[in-house]
Amino acid sequence: MLSQRVLEMLKSRVLINIAGWLLFAGIFYAGISGVEASVKSLLIVLSVFLPAVPAVYLHLYVFEKFLKTKKYLIYFTALVAIALSFGWLVEFMAQEVVYYDDPDAFISGKLTLVAFLVVSTGFRSFFEGLRAKSQLAEIEAKQAKAELDSLKSQVNPHFLFNSLNNIYGLLMEDKDKAGDSLLTLSSLLRYLIYASQKSQISLEEEIKFLDDYMAMERLRLGDKCKLSFEKEGNFANRSVSPFLLIPFVENAFKHGSFATVGDSFIVVRLSIQDERLHFTVRNSVKSTVHSHASSGTGIANVKRRLELLMPGKYRLETVRDVSEFNVNLELEL
Repeated sequence: MLSQRVLEMLKSRVLINIAGWLLFAGIFYAGISGVEASVKSLLIVLSVFLPAVPAVYLHLYVFEKFLKTKKYLIYFTALVAIALSFGWLVEFMAQEVVYYDDPDAFISGKLTLVAFLVVSTGFRSFFEGLRAKSQLAEIEAKQAKAELDSLKSQVNPHFLFNSLNNIYGLLMEDKDKAGDSLLTLSSLLRYLIYASQKSQISLEEEIKFLDDYMAMERLRLGDKCKLSFEKEGNFANRSVSPFLLIPFVENAFKHGSFATVGDSFIVVRLSIQDERLHFTVRNSVKSTVHSHASSGTGIANVKRRLELLMPGKYRLETVRDVSEFNVNLELEL
């Protein structure tokens, strides 16, 4: 038994077809009513459309069954049979119903029917093309969303493992700081759970997340590193994709040099200018440390997410010299 949804789709398609034929018949009638009497014009429409409509649907069936499966001989044989038989029927009805009182009058039913078949096939192909494009766009959108969800979900375990490793290190050195870090981490995890369910999050919430994360890292590093988070602009009523900024900051803490360099630093700056978000992260590095660009999940993850979320609407640059690594990100808001 057909489901209610299938029945509704069939009903909708039937109504669309009926409306299309009525519109076509109305245009046809308007075209010939200027040269023929209204009653005769109506009879001409009926004599043409009554055979042509079933012929068109029969041809579409043959088109799908034989031409699309490359059975060309069968298709062209069927096409000729449809054109001749239904074309003859058009001519018969025209002669017997419309021009019964004028033996010399003649309508070329076969040419008329061929024209109907050509036009109907063209319309069918056009709308099938539109539907195929729509389906392809829908599939691509679903694939992009699935990839985005996967990329976003990678942030959570990556972030959590790094944070737990840091807290474990603190337990070996300062249990009080480790306790404070656990409290901060619990707040960060609540945000991770909340934000992971959304496609957009307020910029103010994302900034608070960055603040908390840097506060936790400040407990771990103490005086080993100078930390700075500079903010400029009006962040109210602005939104971004969640976890888009944290990988750059996390990367700075992961790959920066702290124990061996006396003037280690991480400077994070966030500003809004001319409807664009400007985000920069600068950190000191060891001369032996390779570029962050090859650091795995972090920056590579964000690059892919940016390509999917806002192609052509962002600019991302990473620059490294002997002692410093810089990330510069600009987004259209």
